[in-house]
Amino acid sequence: MTPSVPRPRATTPVLPGGALPLRGSLDQAATLLQHVKPDQMVELVLPHLWAALADGRVPANVCVDACMTLRHAYGQLGVRAELLPVDLAVQGVDGGGTRYGSLTPSWTGTSWNGHCVLVLPDSERFVDATVEQFDEVREIGDGPLVGKVVLSTDGNSSMVEPGGQVMLQRKDLVLTYTVAGPEALASIVEHPEAVAPTTTAAPV
Repeated sequence: MTPSVPRPRATTPVLPGGALPLRGSLDQAATLLQHVKPDQMVELVLPHLWAALADGRVPANVCVDACMTLRHAYGQLGVRAELLPVDLAVQGVDGGGTRYGSLTPSWTGTSWNGHCVLVLPDSERFVDATVEQFDEVREIGDGPLVGKVVLSTDGNSSMVEPGGQVMLQRKDLVLTYTVAGPEALASIVEHPEAVAPTTTAAPV
């Protein structure tokens, strides 16, 4: 798969500077509220609510800010959430695809060149709030991705270990996330830009 940076289409509105805006939908959040089980409500609805509130106001590639904001929000509601830097491969039915993010991310000014998601260990869920920054996924229009995965409880072959992979389906696309190493996580939590309100992440 070839590394690529998502490019805004001519018909897609952009923010000043040419950035693709984050897209969200209160209707999606409302639909989830109507149909999800009470014990799943916080974990499933929160990313959609965050995206809906940010709709059109911020660039789509704000995965660091999104993850840190949602991690604190989950924590306030008693849900443990952990940052997880990843490399993402998006594959279509034709077998072709594109890789985004990096297993060795770095900073360029206020932009973090990688991709970041959340893992909720206690419920074994995987949250990608900004997955629609990637063109192929954005076209589907289903909003943030929240998937159920299998996590190791004995410390062996855990999903969160470097090199571990999570595969999730979105319509005809297969999204394969590869977990980056501890240096990638340190590049977020130990960098002063990680707490800046203008932090963005540029997929590479």
